[in-house]
Amino acid sequence: MSRRDGEAEKEDWDFYFSNVNDVLSSLMVNLSAIRRAPDPDKPWLLWVWVHMLDARDDGLSSETEAPMLFKIEDRVNECLIAACGAELLGRITGDCRREFYYYAPTPNGFDSAVKSALADFADYRSEWGKQLDPEWRQYQDVLYPFPTQLRHIHNRRVLDQLLEMGDDHTIARIVDHTIYFRSAAERAAYASTAVHLGFGIQHEFEDAKSAERPFFLNLTRSDPVTRDHINAVVAELVELAEKFGGDYDGWGCEVQKTRSA
Repeated sequence: MSRRDGEAEKEDWDFYFSNVNDVLSSLMVNLSAIRRAPDPDKPWLLWVWVHMLDARDDGLSSETEAPMLFKIEDRVNECLIAACGAELLGRITGDCRREFYYYAPTPNGFDSAVKSALADFADYRSEWGKQLDPEWRQYQDVLYPFPTQLRHIHNRRVLDQLLEMGDDHTIARIVDHTIYFRSAAERAAYASTAVHLGFGIQHEFEDAKSAERPFFLNLTRSDPVTRDHINAVVAELVELAEKFGGDYDGWGCEVQKTRSA
């Protein structure tokens, strides 16, 4: 990931954990790139693998080695951007190595650029390669999270914002959920089922700005927002939305702080 402040503001980087080739891995990916995938101007997939020297027992990176891995990343980025206009879209850390994946308009100069970038890190064993990937299959099928993983990322972002404001996630509070539908009939069927699950109907109206799913539904229920609990609640509502043709659009709540004794 480019760690320049200006670029970070324009991109949407986040991480998640997954099993890659049956190995626990941490994936960092530019989520915003999905909106332009595949980019016909960057059909070449380039990858650089760096084998770690001080990995954790589970194959992930250690805190002590992290600064050096970032230095390697910055140097590789600098050289590949200059040599072939490459764009880093994701990295995978696992199995005692860190893998960087780029897309570029050309592979010309790639090999010499990698050698130059890694010249100052001779202690690290490395591998690299390139191939045509005009459909961006590596990005879309491997790096980009599955829908469940993406929902967990969005849930974590809301939880992190609440935590910054001093929220105690264990306290039950009114949580509201937003879902959109193609028809009033689909919305009514969904709402009827949700009510039996303990949800209340807060608002429902037709949103003329939403052409595909203009029928808005806002549900509420009292729940704690610990990670596992809110993930389960959202999963249930998403599954229900898929059954009735709805599109789950997220959740929100007020901050709840622990009262002083």
